[in-house]
Amino acid sequence: MGKKILKIIAKIFVFFLGMLSAITFMKHYPTLKTYFYPSSYEKEIQQTEKNIEKKINITNEDFDFEILEPIEKKTINLSTYKDKIIFLNIWATWCSPCREELPSMDSLKQKFANNKDVVFLNISDDNLVNILKFKQKHQYTLNFYLHNNNLPSILSGNSIPRTYIIKNKKIIYRLVGARNWNTNDVMKLLK
Repeated sequence: MGKKILKIIAKIFVFFLGMLSAITFMKHYPTLKTYFYPSSYEKEIQQTEKNIEKKINITNEDFDFEILEPIEKKTINLSTYKDKIIFLNIWATWCSPCREELPSMDSLKQKFANNKDVVFLNISDDNLVNILKFKQKHQYTLNFYLHNNNLPSILSGNSIPRTYIIKNKKIIYRLVGARNWNTNDVMKLLK
């Protein structure tokens, strides 16, 4: 009788361990799929390299989309910033590479805190509760915003993080993937 109970307990344990593995995989699937299906990610990186070589003009229509500031629940139209240098990052709380690059982004933003011509926008389609919890937990000085899948096509893509530096209504730098943002080469782009 005792061995039978131990076998049942062992089967239940293996079942729950399998379920935990499946849940963990599904939670990280959007990040992991670039490792399993790299071709779309590689295409986006190649497109990024081409876009860096040629600066992409942004039209007034591209600037005409709204983002929501989650703390004050205030809607902002991106056109408000069209005469500024915009550091725009598209990210999500569930994305490991996105979270990894935020400390360097935050340090970079702090270096430009007194420069009113540079704006940092971290935009996500995550839900409001996740963004608020994340901001409260990490205490970044970064400004986090929400969008409702209304990004203009020029800012669209399949992978995150995606970061754009926009200056004089042109995308002068675009990167798909994470990096250390607190570097001299990035600071030069923001001047």
